[in-house]
Amino acid sequence: MRKLIPILLILVLVPASGLTMGCGGEEEPSPAMVPQTEYDQVVAERDEAEQNLAELESELSAADERITTLRSRIEEGPVKSALPTISVQDEEGWIVEMSIEDVWEFKGIPGMTDGEEPWSALAFRATHLAISELWGAEVPTREDIQIAATGLPWYSFGVMNCSHYIKKLIRPVDANGVGEIKTLRSDDLDLKIADPWAFSIDGLTFTFTRKSTGAKVTVGIKDAAVPEKLMEVIDPETIRKLRLGEATEEKTAEFQAAEEEFLTNILELPQDKLFEEK
Repeated sequence: MRKLIPILLILVLVPASGLTMGCGGEEEPSPAMVPQTEYDQVVAERDEAEQNLAELESELSAADERITTLRSRIEEGPVKSALPTISVQDEEGWIVEMSIEDVWEFKGIPGMTDGEEPWSALAFRATHLAISELWGAEVPTREDIQIAATGLPWYSFGVMNCSHYIKKLIRPVDANGVGEIKTLRSDDLDLKIADPWAFSIDGLTFTFTRKSTGAKVTVGIKDAAVPEKLMEVIDPETIRKLRLGEATEEKTAEFQAAEEEFLTNILELPQDKLFEEK
């Protein structure tokens, strides 16, 4: 019993840290020995990760809302308009009635049309306005119409498609309305693209000429007819990424939604709210 007392005293007096010696005799680090800078760095990285996660969750929620909106529009079906038709005569005297739906279905430029989009509708309405001013109640011949446009955005293939449709001959050949397409003079079309990396509504104009008289009319779109969202998403950097196929899904969705709002304005606004003479 007397021999055990010194051993017990040693165990009581030796600090607890002294019992943590490993086989090699080295002391294991305690929490107090972790460098403060390393601790702060880990905390900062965690906080940054939490912030990034919150931003990603917000972007995901916004994308889900846009997807829901676009899906509902798709389910509603193609855009229907009540726009008046355009009447022209072919070289044999046939009267051709053209609607905006006809233009949307026409594939004069393969791979460059995308159904119901605003730029073809804009060209269609500009043409209708010009014909009413230059020909009045007369029905113009295709060959008497000269179309020029400047400052077009690089993606405005709808303008080209609409103009080609107006300047082509669609002649019915039987009772079922089956016809053929015959290309007329292409020098009556002068469509110029703006700076490929920038776009300005102010630079967009349509000029129509009645070749038989030389009378002309030039119109441009009013700023109030262009949604602010559209001008926000066609900044040079976004245009570059869209053109190169590098835009994010979110930016692409924003661009499509803005164009749909633009299309609604073009289809519904009266002529005097849509265009102004230059």
